Amino acid sequence: MYMGVMLGTLVVLSSATWPVAWIGLELNLLAFIAVSMFAFKAKKSAMTYFVCQGSGSLLVIIGGMLTNMCSVGYLFVVAGLVFKMGLLPLHFWVPVVVVVLCRFNLFMLLSWQKVAPLFLLLTVGFGTQQLVAVNAVGGAIMMWGCTTIPLLLIFSGMVQMGWILVTSGAFSVYYVMIYFVVLSAVIYYSTEGSTLLGWALLNAGGLPPFSGFIIKLKAVMSIKTPLVLLLIFSSGMALCSYVRLIVTMRTVGCSMPCFLLFSCGIGLV
Repeated sequence: MYMGVMLGTLVVLSSATWPVAWIGLELNLLAFIAVSMFAFKAKKSAMTYFVCQGSGSLLVIIGGMLTNMCSVGYLFVVAGLVFKMGLLPLHFWVPVVVVVLCRFNLFMLLSWQKVAPLFLLLTVGFGTQQLVAVNAVGGAIMMWGCTTIPLLLIFSGMVQMGWILVTSGAFSVYYVMIYFVVLSAVIYYSTEGSTLLGWALLNAGGLPPFSGFIIKLKAVMSIKTPLVLLLIFSSGMALCSYVRLIVTMRTVGCSMPCFLLFSCGIGLV
């Protein structure tokens, strides 16, 4: 079934029309529901995910069919994609879902499941600056109230999406890949009592000289937009939230295994 999840995303990435993209989104949705059905311990969470994702796909196909007639179609498309990615202000379904997922499915939801809608969002390019501002600031503010790793990753992901949306071309792909590696390290070491979690959180927070900082530095040097100051400020707030959680949990060890060292240094490539 994981092949179905990947296939759905690949269909979207290779699509040239909105109906084909919609088919890919639906295939991805059904496959992820299938592989996660045992993880969805609460029927409410499973139904919430299905309804919200299905509604997002419906908005995308309706908007896609309207784009040739009026610009309002793009508004429908962007709203549907934001809904599917769980970005502000349509993020309400994500906390309900992540609390019942295992670590691997949590990683899939916060990474691979965002690839297809992110690709479409970057392709449309409608309302990008507004989304960047809302998610960068809103995500950083909401991180202050987070006391668990899954919730922290949800809102920090919004800040990261702000950075991704202002990049373009091959650098966007590079940023996404590095971010996924950094995210995987946090989720992998998020087991209770892991002394390595602190290093993974500092890396994700963008503390120099880790990968989380390097990719943001490269982004600052490659983009030209007034929003970069807002993104830097939001990332600083996010790092403070990470440090606060680390101090609370006391999760900084004195050594690093190979995978954690790799995730902290891959941004130098």
